[in-house]
Amino acid sequence: MKGNAATCASAEVTKAAWLLATYARSHLGPLPFATWLGIFKPGGSGKSDSPRTTHPTNTDHFILTHPMSNTIRAHIGREHYRVEICTISHTFIADEPERNGGGGRGFTPHELLAAALGGCTNITLRMYADRKQWPLEAVDTQVEVEHGETFDTTHIKRTIRLTGPLSGEQRERLLQIAGRCPIHRTLAGQTDIRTELLPD
Repeated sequence: MKGNAATCASAEVTKAAWLLATYARSHLGPLPFATWLGIFKPGGSGKSDSPRTTHPTNTDHFILTHPMSNTIRAHIGREHYRVEICTISHTFIADEPERNGGGGRGFTPHELLAAALGGCTNITLRMYADRKQWPLEAVDTQVEVEHGETFDTTHIKRTIRLTGPLSGEQRERLLQIAGRCPIHRTLAGQTDIRTELLPD
């Protein structure tokens, strides 16, 4: 991708294309990102020889039954070190603080990592307490991320404050549930990162 085509503001990926790609992933399994890029780019084929290739005909039903994939797009140009990050519906800025040569215009990458765990923890506890109809009024979570000198070891400390007239048993159960939030399980489990370099 060249020039403005790489930015979120001028992205060629439409909501329909994202829905189509997500639907295809759920039915065909993972494919190299370059294959899906053919769907997103004007004139791209994005074709598959598989006879299982299908397309959603009822988008409203599709949205309800096939959640969006957890995909973001990040773009950085020449400006130190402003990164524009977008999903299908949101855009925000990541940056480095001025002491590291950035402009301090947004969360640092490590803060975003901590925020993912904090946000997921709070949402998971809120959902669970609501389902159980427990008197949980609020959840406040603090997350600290520390690395070893070589970044091979990472220590994450999470502190949770539960507000509301909860019993001791309910509080203990919520602590257990915090350890089962999706981001906690992602960070604590086995993670495979595969990187593909797309052609210019």
